[in-house]
Amino acid sequence: MIRQNERRLILVGIDGSDAAALALNWAIELAHDVGGELAVVHALDTELIAYLTQHLKGRFDLNDWEREQRGAFEDEWTAPLTRSGVPSRTLIMQGRPTTVLQEAAKGLNADLIVVGRHGHRMVTRMLLGSVADALVHHSPVPVVVYPPPEVSDLDMDEGPHLEVSG
Repeated sequence: MIRQNERRLILVGIDGSDAAALALNWAIELAHDVGGELAVVHALDTELIAYLTQHLKGRFDLNDWEREQRGAFEDEWTAPLTRSGVPSRTLIMQGRPTTVLQEAAKGLNADLIVVGRHGHRMVTRMLLGSVADALVHHSPVPVVVYPPPEVSDLDMDEGPHLEVSG
């Protein structure tokens, strides 16, 4: 429960995608409006790392990849934070993105999680999974998936679309 005069913490998951950038910008506006603070989190996906290390031996340097990810996160992906003036912190954690965001939300006592929507169709989500879908169904706190789907993007055979949880 949020007490009066207590700063609201909005956790934003980012991955370098356009969808994540839109979600971060939306979360910055929300934090401005409610006097909130942002915690921006990037997950270094351990399953992806294990796959690349195993299958691309000699052609993949884990340390270089991690350095590139950290550099992009610090120099590019979180750049809007600096310009925004919103109180913020950034975190890079190893693990599956859904797990990392859930654990960060619990550990930081986040009031809300914001993530970008990539717009994958049902078959892609079944094969690759969807961080947004998993969070909406299993998050310990409310989740906003931004941007919301356009009506033309919806596949009516997929069933209902739940974009906000809590």
